[in-house]
Amino acid sequence: MKQQFKGYLEARLREKTGLKTGSLRRLVAYALDGHLEISPELLLLALERGQYVYFMSLCWATPLEDRYRAITPVLYGVNSIEEFLASPDTPHQIKRVYQAYLESQLDPHADDVSIERLRARTVRAIERSGITRYSVCKELKLNAGNVYAYLNGDVSKVSLETAQRICDYVYERASNKA
Repeated sequence: MKQQFKGYLEARLREKTGLKTGSLRRLVAYALDGHLEISPELLLLALERGQYVYFMSLCWATPLEDRYRAITPVLYGVNSIEEFLASPDTPHQIKRVYQAYLESQLDPHADDVSIERLRARTVRAIERSGITRYSVCKELKLNAGNVYAYLNGDVSKVSLETAQRICDYVYERASNKA
């Protein structure tokens, strides 16, 4: 079954945050509480809902406003979200979310391949950086059994979004250690 982009974004945000809400106000508060990695999905969800102005009012005088103030002129020059995503001025992180959505719609097994690639990258980064698997589970508030099984090769234990979250966290921590 093909999932609409808005539904995909809502599911991805639920997966990343653990919150059972679609409220932009609560999601922005969560992002500002040290979880800025969800900001691309937040922006795209606001655009899909036609709530960009409201979204920016929630982000007033915050790090999120700084992130998205520069793309406001791009948004006024396009007629659809597809045009915005095709623009060369659109940040790569935002395009990456949409590309993941498109890939998930084309190939039902694309998630398995992507998860395996993320798993391999994550395991290499963990080995190089010395980050413990336990710290990954604790910081991301994930089930340790599922994460350990995933990192040992059982890609059925986590979703694509969780795999991406783990990989992003490990790379961020590894870069901070360097």
